[in-house]
Amino acid sequence: MGLLPINLISLRQTYEACQSQAPELFQLYLHNFGIKLMKHQEREDLMCFIDRVREHISPSYMSGFYIGYTIPQISKEFDLLRIGSNYILNIEIKHQGTFEKIQKQLRQNRHYLLALNPAVRIFSYIVTTGEIYCLDERSADVSPATLAQLIRYIKEQEIVKVADLDRLFSPKQYLVSPLSSPEKFIHRYYFLTNHQEEIKKSVLKAFAGGEIKCALISGTAGTGKTLLVYDISHHYKLQNRQEVYLIHCGKLSEGHLYLKSRDWNIYEIGDY
Repeated sequence: MGLLPINLISLRQTYEACQSQAPELFQLYLHNFGIKLMKHQEREDLMCFIDRVREHISPSYMSGFYIGYTIPQISKEFDLLRIGSNYILNIEIKHQGTFEKIQKQLRQNRHYLLALNPAVRIFSYIVTTGEIYCLDERSADVSPATLAQLIRYIKEQEIVKVADLDRLFSPKQYLVSPLSSPEKFIHRYYFLTNHQEEIKKSVLKAFAGGEIKCALISGTAGTGKTLLVYDISHHYKLQNRQEVYLIHCGKLSEGHLYLKSRDWNIYEIGDY
């Protein structure tokens, strides 16, 4: 079953009714909308957010929200997402968190949402403090916001029905290749998947600790091996200020030549 939009006020009312009598019915309720079983803290944080908002808005404005949507193959998840003809609304709910982490998450979300609509409204709600932050869709700066601002965007969004979110968020539009999209790569208009990030961290840690002198990255076609290798090279080149050499087993493509023109040391194996 695919993920279905839900009215947040109805969700809260169902949760209240099931808490005292039949908690298992609430899980069944979530399942009927294709919503993953939420952890206890995530569920409580969501309810706190709904309680904060519903005091200032009628239930009719709270429909059409997707809870916990994840882009296939990329593992990018959105806490609350709603699609509109005038803009896309995204609200991230955090129990707590530093400004740096909030900013990083909202900027990442902006990257993925702008591929669907040039107009996005992205917020973060911090449960423990009641603080609200919003991201400027043009500058990507994050600043404090008010509850009134958030409610206004909820009310003014012109909701559209989406037959299949997975088709809307086709992973192909987010997969950046250093060779076919070298300019995007140079400007770092891409993000690694969670799995790629884990591999990158383990490789960098192993090299830094002197555990290894060579690493082999393998995988089936289309899994992002090239991007990961080039991203690791980017790390050493930009952050560590080290000379990085990339040797390819074949003729260099236009993408290779573009990167060479931007001070990347890329060679054919025949050169050696």
